[in-house]
Amino acid sequence: ALRSCDNIMKNIVINNLCPIELYYGTADKFLEAFISAYDRVDFDEACIFGMRFASFLRSLLPTHNNYRSSKRNLHRMRDKNVEDLNVVMDELEELGRTLKAKRRFLHHQNTKSIFQFLLF
Repeated sequence: ALRSCDNIMKNIVINNLCPIELYYGTADKFLEAFISAYDRVDFDEACIFGMRFASFLRSLLPTHNNYRSSKRNLHRMRDKNVEDLNVVMDELEELGRTLKAKRRFLHHQNTKSIFQFLLF
């Protein structure tokens, strides 16, 4: 799923005339939406925003001319986003396992209900 999100992001073009700080702000909004959905236990939405955040940072932001800038403030922003990306990627892996277990449980419950219905 993350690869397909990466492919979508590759079709978006970064405008190098726009300050990279604005793009870091956009990344932070994806991160805030991910955290908000996660805190609400809306794991489906958390996955969506987490994948958008990860794809934005992995595929899109590095194409900006100032991404590898040695300016201290930009270097700090990049380091923060890389740290956030690592945390979100770990959480997405955990969410994937959680959602897979939830689907198995629901499938088992539905199968059990249908079987009980047919017996009675």
